[in-house]
Amino acid sequence: MPIRKISTPSPPPQSLPAAQLPPSRLASWLFTSVIIGWAVVYNILRVNGRSPHGAAWVSFLIGLGVGAILFVIAVLVWRKVVSGARYRASHMNELPPATRLDARQRGALDVLWPAVAVLAILLLITGGALVRTWLATTGTRSVVRVVIGGWDLLVGAWLVFEAGMLRRHDGEAVESIGTSALLSAVLGGVALSMDMVRPLQGALVLIATVTATLGYLGGWRLLGSRGVPFAAIGAVLVGAASLAIPLLG
Repeated sequence: MPIRKISTPSPPPQSLPAAQLPPSRLASWLFTSVIIGWAVVYNILRVNGRSPHGAAWVSFLIGLGVGAILFVIAVLVWRKVVSGARYRASHMNELPPATRLDARQRGALDVLWPAVAVLAILLLITGGALVRTWLATTGTRSVVRVVIGGWDLLVGAWLVFEAGMLRRHDGEAVESIGTSALLSAVLGGVALSMDMVRPLQGALVLIATVTATLGYLGGWRLLGSRGVPFAAIGAVLVGAASLAIPLLG
């Protein structure tokens, strides 16, 4: 009588656990959304003839609401699409160290670090020019000018350090670099609409948009190249608007 082999049935497949957004990423998204919302509303008001001072405060209040809407949309899209099993890498919230990078991931950082270095230098030059003209102003000084100038100097100094880290294939801060570059492009568009050192601001918006796009593409590559790089696409759209609205308005 033949012996029947009893096989143990395989356990049913389990779905991937729901991915959670780290609090730091949520805070970054919220801050970015508010700044972008403010800049979009500000440029629209300036195109319609508002003065720089009047447009700045009105657009800030309206921009808070617009930014909140953008933030909610970003979180909903992430939860619906990016965190789904079809697109999510198993290490969605973990950027691999330099020792675990493959050739394509190292190549993404090799393309990114020169752009970061150029942007850092341009930010330092532009920020220095803004602060210098602010200090030389007699009478009422523009708060927006010194805030944007201070941002440029601080981010520029930080990106000098990060360019060296990226050159050594340390991509831990790659997503923060993309966000900082995108915010620099948005603030550069605001400065461009207020006629603050226009040639430098135009170049800054362009280089910052390229750097933000490469930064988000680098983060997408480090996380497994799964799905659609929505952040990189969004960076192109926001950067193009930051340059086009002040120039065409």
